[in-house]
Amino acid sequence: MRRIMTDQEYKDYINQPRVKVRRIKAAKNHQLKKRYGIDLEQYEILWKIQEGRCSICHKTEAEATKSGFRLSVDHDHATGKIRSLLCISCNGVLGQSKDNPVRLLECVAYLKSHGIEP
Repeated sequence: MRRIMTDQEYKDYINQPRVKVRRIKAAKNHQLKKRYGIDLEQYEILWKIQEGRCSICHKTEAEATKSGFRLSVDHDHATGKIRSLLCISCNGVLGQSKDNPVRLLECVAYLKSHGIEP
């Protein structure tokens, strides 16, 4: 018969590095499945195809974020189809523009009218 762990033994167990990594991966896998219908392995394939870089600005995760965020799964909100992986900044720009190319072009025109060129 298995002995039941005390609260402290359980806390010590779940905070072991190997257990912690497994828990984090399981949580990420669950989140990806629930939100986008892909698993962690499919995410990693996309990540490798893109060489760990954002599809828009081409920065690596480390260059794009100071807080260690992974690349975000960009998807079409109407169809649910996954487009690619983006850094948090580029994903935010698309989200704020509601994926509207006209609005994005107007933003570019606005910046150019104020002397900001690419």
